[in-house]
Amino acid sequence: MYKKHSKVKPIRNAIHPNSKLRKASDYLEYDIHTLAAGIDIHLSHQGTEVGNAALDSLLLRARQLLNFFFMIDTPRPDDVFAVDFFHDYDPKPYKPRMTAAIKREHEKINKRVMHMTTKPMPYLRSHQSFDLNKFVPPLIAEFRKWLSVVPDKRLQQPADDSRKTYEKHLHRIERIFLKLQNKK
Repeated sequence: MYKKHSKVKPIRNAIHPNSKLRKASDYLEYDIHTLAAGIDIHLSHQGTEVGNAALDSLLLRARQLLNFFFMIDTPRPDDVFAVDFFHDYDPKPYKPRMTAAIKREHEKINKRVMHMTTKPMPYLRSHQSFDLNKFVPPLIAEFRKWLSVVPDKRLQQPADDSRKTYEKHLHRIERIFLKLQNKK
């Protein structure tokens, strides 16, 4: 058996003005806040209409965040990714590392939220669940990695408040997962 060598993708170097990056960081706060709320609601109401709606919401946010950090989908010129916050740094203090597991989870999320199909599905759509442990903890780790090096001038101002707000949402998600593990 031989290993297939894949080309290393060059690090993107899109240049967005700081004002646009600050706005993007504001949208990012909405995404992580909505992901935290979606996880909380989904786990509190699993198997119900509300729980299923929360699952769809959290999967959309997870997809958005995975794209932001790992540049999985083909970028458009006005898209902003985590690496774009370092366009003028050499070497880049942040380089995303996408694993095969993250790519697989992203594909599963895409199939769940973005496609209607005639192919057989293992469960009724309304009873599907996702193993959040496969993508949420790595997403939190990647978020923190980025947050530890992102320049203040590119975050919504005041930057200290933005950092605290991001951490508040990340801690909320961690508390939910800890509570879930303690139930088992």
